[in-house]
Amino acid sequence: MNFFNDDYNDRSRPDLNDPVPERGLKRWLFIFSNHFTRLVGLNLLFLLCCLPIVTIPASLCALTRVLMILYDTGSCSPWQDFRGEFFRCFFGRFLAVFLLCFFPVSLCLWFFAFGMSSFGVGVGVLLIPVCSAVLCYFLAFTVDPGGESGWGSRCSDPAGDVRRAFLSAFRSPLLSLKLLLVPALYFVCFWYLHYTVIIGAFILFAGGQLTICCLLEDLRRR
Repeated sequence: MNFFNDDYNDRSRPDLNDPVPERGLKRWLFIFSNHFTRLVGLNLLFLLCCLPIVTIPASLCALTRVLMILYDTGSCSPWQDFRGEFFRCFFGRFLAVFLLCFFPVSLCLWFFAFGMSSFGVGVGVLLIPVCSAVLCYFLAFTVDPGGESGWGSRCSDPAGDVRRAFLSAFRSPLLSLKLLLVPALYFVCFWYLHYTVIIGAFILFAGGQLTICCLLEDLRRR
């Protein structure tokens, strides 16, 4: 089986005559169900490209771009789109994602190291959710599904995208809370439900990023 093939190509299926949902939860369900094997392939490609760990930001941006294209158009070229976005603005995005992910954790550990555990817990409870939501917005701003990709393409402005992401996170608190459900799901699955590691290896990250693309649909199209 080719994991990058389109599942929505069996013309004998009766549901092909149904209208294709254009947005919202119905659109998400349509993409998830009709492109399931493609999502599995993208999830495995993402995990493979996360080794070594310094390539996690690039892999995350690449996965997000492919899923944006898939969500918006209903089709994509997974390998070509992923590879091109992977190399675009590699170092700038690495610094941005590194700061958003590791700065709050490092600050918490600093308080714990000096015996101020209560401050560490407080900082963690405050900063980690905020930075997680900002990261979701950042991915929506730094990835251009309709633009060029690759080494020779125009680089985005990671610093400007981070500023826009912080502003958006506080301007839309309800949407930010919805976005936090995705990283919360990652945390619960891998910290408490260890048997879901196998599920995560096949679909969790692609499904989570597809959810972010769906939630930020209106913001991306402004």
